[in-house]
Amino acid sequence: MFALAKKNKHQKFARIRLSVVRGNGGLYDAENHNPNYIVQTWALPDGKGTLNQNGLVLNIYKEALKSCDAFSNLKHNNFLPYTMAALFAKKNNCNDALVLNGYNRICDSSIANVFIVKDEIIYTPPLSEGCIAGVTAAYVIAKLQNSLYKVIEKPLQINDVLNADEVFLTNSIQNIQWVKQIDNSVYKNEMIQKIYAACKLV
Repeated sequence: MFALAKKNKHQKFARIRLSVVRGNGGLYDAENHNPNYIVQTWALPDGKGTLNQNGLVLNIYKEALKSCDAFSNLKHNNFLPYTMAALFAKKNNCNDALVLNGYNRICDSSIANVFIVKDEIIYTPPLSEGCIAGVTAAYVIAKLQNSLYKVIEKPLQINDVLNADEVFLTNSIQNIQWVKQIDNSVYKNEMIQKIYAACKLV
């Protein structure tokens, strides 16, 4: 993977995607199940070392509900709900959209895991709610707990998010991004600045 990034001259900030597919054959009568893979790299802009100054504006996508099953936490090729959520956000002049699970609770966004802050306690949906098992989210949770912040993984209702003091998203491309607004709710970023500093993300 790193050799490909070097060959593509993506040696500073880059996104590397590894896609694994099954071996030869049809859906049910495959000759074998040996994995084949594709590696792709994209250059990323500088600026990963700072918290976004302009807060994100989000909305909530309610047209598709994500299931909570054995495959919900994996990134796979069936990402239609996320694609439609992203298109919904773009159509409504938003940066991103929150995706709900089958219980009409907050799952994640089209590209990130969701965290809220209420009364200086940090909340995020557990993996049982169907969200992607994000590497950055897991790192942030562990880092904050080690820094003596109180982090609770619990199901989040829509109103929990709309009534939060602060909201932020995490993913491996943009690290931590603070959310300024969801629908008519407007959020601060005072604690998020401390969270960002505590996590020491590059």
